[in-house]
Formats: sequence, C-alpha cells, structure tokens
Amino acid sequence: MSALQKICYVLLLLADLAALVFFGGVGIFGIPAGKEIIILAAMLVTFALITAVTVTALVRTAKGKEGPLFRNSVLMKLCIFFTGAAFTFLAFDDFAAPFLVFLFAGLLFGAAAILVIRQKPRSGRIAGQAAAPYSFTYKGKWEWDAAAAEYLRLNGIPDIKDLTDEQNDLIYDYTATPFSYFFCWLAVSGFLKQDFYEEFPDEDLVRKMKDRRLTPVEVLAAEDYYFGSEYLLEGIIPFFRSYYDTQGRFTGQDNYLCDYYDAIGNPDDRYYCVDFSWDVLDRLLPVIEERYQSWNRSFSAYDSSDFYDDSTPVASGVHSALFDADLTVYRTGVRRAELNEADISGYLAECLACLDSLPKTQIEKLERWFDGQYGVEETPEITSIREFSPHSLYLADPAVPGDVVFVVSGEASFEPEHGISFTVRNGLVIDWGYSYDFEDPYSDDSRKKYDVTASMDFSAVREEADAAGSPASGT
Repeated sequence: MSALQKICYVLLLLADLAALVFFGGVGIFGIPAGKEIIILAAMLVTFALITAVTVTALVRTAKGKEGPLFRNSVLMKLCIFFTGAAFTFLAFDDFAAPFLVFLFAGLLFGAAAILVIRQKPRSGRIAGQAAAPYSFTYKGKWEWDAAAAEYLRLNGIPDIKDLTDEQNDLIYDYTATPFSYFFCWLAVSGFLKQDFYEEFPDEDLVRKMKDRRLTPVEVLAAEDYYFGSEYLLEGIIPFFRSYYDTQGRFTGQDNYLCDYYDAIGNPDDRYYCVDFSWDVLDRLLPVIEERYQSWNRSFSAYDSSDFYDDSTPVASGVHSALFDADLTVYRTGVRRAELNEADISGYLAECLACLDSLPKTQIEKLERWFDGQYGVEETPEITSIREFSPHSLYLADPAVPGDVVFVVSGEASFEPEHGISFTVRNGLVIDWGYSYDFEDPYSDDSRKKYDVTASMDFSAVREEADAAGSPASGT
C-alpha cells in the first residue's frame, strides 16, 4: 500500500468515526424523544456500517489486495448512506416521496457496487514479477472417490456404503498405485530432496523400497498417501511436468499415462485397481529412464530461461477483437535472427490477425481441454472461453519462414490461482497450460503436436472409424 493510499484511508476512517461518535454522543447526552429517535437510530446504523466498510477496505489493501477496492468501498458507502438517509424521513409526516427517492438512489449505488465487485479483473501479472512456484500434490483422499468408483464397478458392489473397512483401506492403496512406479523411479534416480527422507519416522524406509523389502505403495502409505512437489529437486521439475503432470493435455504417446497403461496391460479398463507388481516396475523403469534421456536431448539445445522473458514489453494496449481486451505484447523465444527489430510491428500485426480469426474448431478444442481438466457437470459453462480474460501476447520467433507463432496468457475464472495460457502456430492451437508456464513452440514435443494437429481435423472424429488413417501418435 502506498503512503498516499494510507493517508486517504486513515482520513476516511477518522471522518467515519467522527460522525459515529457525534451521533452516538447525541444519543447519550441529547436523549432524543418521539420520532427523533428514528433519525438517530438510522444515522447510527448508517455510519457504523460505513465505518465497517472503511476498515475492511483498509485491511484488505494492507494485505496487497488493492485492485478496485477504493472504488468498491465508495459505491458501497453511497449505497449505505442514501439507504440510511431514506429511513430518517420516516420521522416526518410527508415521508413518502423523499423516502422513495433516497431509497431508489441507495439501490442504484448498491447495484453499481455489485456489478463492480463481480467484474473480472482484466489486468494480469506485472511485467518482471516472479511467477508463482510450480505446485503438484498427490493425496490419497483426493483420489479415493475415483478409485472407489472403479472398485465398485469391478466388484459389482452397488453402493459405496457397502464397503468394509478393509476394502476402504485397500482402495487407499489403489489410489497410490499409478503414481507409485514413477515415485520409485524418482527415488532410485536420486531426484528427491533430503526433506522428503527426513519426513519418515523410519529413516531406512526408502532404502527398504530400493532393496525391494517394501513396495513404493507401502512407502507412500507410510507418508499418509501424500507426495508434493516440494520434495522434488528443481532440476527434475521440468521433466516431471512434461512427462507425468500433463494436466490432461494431449501430448502424444510419450507420457507416463500411456507408458503406465502399456506396462499394466489395462485389464478390465482399470487405472487404480491394479495390485503393485515388481514385474511391472521392471518394465516401466527403463521406459521412464529412456523418456528422461530423450527429454534431456530435446531440451539441451536451448535455455528455457531465455524462452520465457516478460521483463521488457515491445507494445502495450494492443486490442484483440476476439476477446475485446487490450494486451501487453512481449517478445519471447529470442534465440534466432529471423525476427529483427524492424520486423516486430509487422509480425505483431500478423499474430494479432491470426488470434482474432481463430477458427471455431480451435476455440472448441481449447474448451474441451479446459473441460477435461476443470469441467463440472452441474456447471458446464464454467470452462467456456468467455471465462478467459487475456492480458498478454507473447510473440515467438518463427523458426520456419512464414510461420505465425504466439502465446496468449491471461486469467480464467476456472483457474483463479495460476491463470491460463495457450499456444498458437499458424492458426492451430497446439498446447495450453498455466498463464506463466508455456513451452517452446519449436521443441520436439510442440513440433509433434503441431504435425499431428495439422495432419488431421480431429473435430470431425465422432466414431472409431473416423480416426482411420490418423497418425499413430494422435490416436
């Protein structure tokens, strides 16, 4: 909070308190009689509420939640004042007309306050501000419902209430099974922080797992079925996000989910309810290691810190007709000479025209991705593109002559903490993620997504026969 803001809020608070003390003093020492008490009561309630609004705004602003708080509080105070003033006219004989006028004014200011409060913020993260740290959490209790539903289906149990205590405990083990193999690879490969090992009451627990005296599921159970990204070494997080934590994004076949299904054979359409197997682990560990080495080879050619750099905008207030929003423009992926300073304005115009003319099929694809991650059956509109408010446009240097490649970043009501971004290459949406987290559009993974997307219109696929002849990595 700035010094000027502090002064303004303190002066407002003093004025509110002065009015409250004045009317309180009148009530105590003036001892009003008859209808005068109506005026006093209305003013006391009015200024008590106004003071509460000021205090709330002061506290929230002190915590860094500035935004339109000052505007909100002014509108709320006007609503309270005119409404309270309306009730003072009840002390007079001809109260009807002024009462209705002041009450109507109070309701108007109240409606304005509600509209402002519900308005989605359209300004994004400040340029140069540190991105929020990556966060991943596995919790057995979060996975339990899905695992239990699968268990009920496989065992013909009609209702979750029919489960025994032993079956409940078994389902908790099943929640850990899919992650347990990858967790074992992390531990065996030395990618866990010392903090993780210090969490165990038995310091040899992980050693016993490596020696195969305990299964990875048993180790996770000893941690109360919990694992968080705070246990990962920083260097492994990019691979973890690309290979394991794909957030439901289409990534071809080289991700953990596909490798896991290949290893377990996917019997009876199972995901959770598969007993841990050392044989499966022996099949999965070399596959994961190969994925990691391949990922290392793909990403060793560039420095990802150079790809994402929003410290210096090249333009601001650039309007997108598609979203009816003003965007701040940054240059990103500056590792090649194809795009020089003189080309930026022309390339920006191309990227903006491409964004504003995105085909309906691409927008629908984005919404399907959003729905797959965040959708709720009772409120399907939550993942509509209308719930996305962009604030930044990142121009990526075109590695292929004639390419138009960019990333749109902003806020979304269905992902209020991290926001959303999506990557477009030549009018095709090829990836999406958090607002501050997007991949090089020319990485091996991104090239593969683009090739698959460009080779077939997946929006036309409705039945298995429609997919005949599609690329292997896209089926």
